[in-house]
Amino acid sequence: MQTCPKCKQLIEDDSWFCDQCGTELMVCPSCRTIKRGMTCNQCGTKLVTAKAFAQNGGSVKDPTTPPVGNTQNVGPSPTPNVNQNHNSQPPTGFVGQHTPNTGQPIQNTGQQVVTPGQPIADTNSDRTMRPGATPPPPPPRQPQAKPGHLVCQNPSIRLGIGDGAIIGRRGSYAQAFAGQGYVSGNHARLQYNACGQFEVVDLGSTNGTFVNGQQLTPNMPRVVNVGDIVKFANLEFAVQI
Repeated sequence: MQTCPKCKQLIEDDSWFCDQCGTELMVCPSCRTIKRGMTCNQCGTKLVTAKAFAQNGGSVKDPTTPPVGNTQNVGPSPTPNVNQNHNSQPPTGFVGQHTPNTGQPIQNTGQQVVTPGQPIADTNSDRTMRPGATPPPPPPRQPQAKPGHLVCQNPSIRLGIGDGAIIGRRGSYAQAFAGQGYVSGNHARLQYNACGQFEVVDLGSTNGTFVNGQQLTPNMPRVVNVGDIVKFANLEFAVQI
């Protein structure tokens, strides 16, 4: 700590102005102590401002530290020290005010510190799912092709699907099933449900109705899609568009 030569108040060693009275401080480059006037009253060296002394690499000596040997005349260094943390002038509204270094650690405020030239991170582009966030909806399902025909390879039979049509020797397709003794007279019914899905209903046939190898329970509708295999007794039909 130093003493202001005017108001006699204690000030920091690296002050350029007195914190109390605002007096610009003068330093003896040889003694490295704060003086008053134009020349040092101890060695006669011309005084310089504390600002100029600090910018040329000098530091004020604590008067409580005992001197070691003879001090040398400290002149300005060729290159100013650009790392000095001093402003070129005191803050506006406070003449000669200097903020001392308290040595306290800087508290983390949670704000992002950005140095010049450093890209700013996009804090709004977080790709991770936060707790409680609603997951994105699944992609829409592609509409499924609607069945349009039943095709049998042997014998060659191609039936257009009609809502409510009866499969059998006496039904809507009686001519197609003529001579097919294993197929019942009213074997099965083709229909569409309220959702527009194609269904096959076994009507209690003697030799059964099968979808993809699974026998249907009589009078229980079974949804059938394009690509499925429907078997009426011994006749196998592929469901096609």
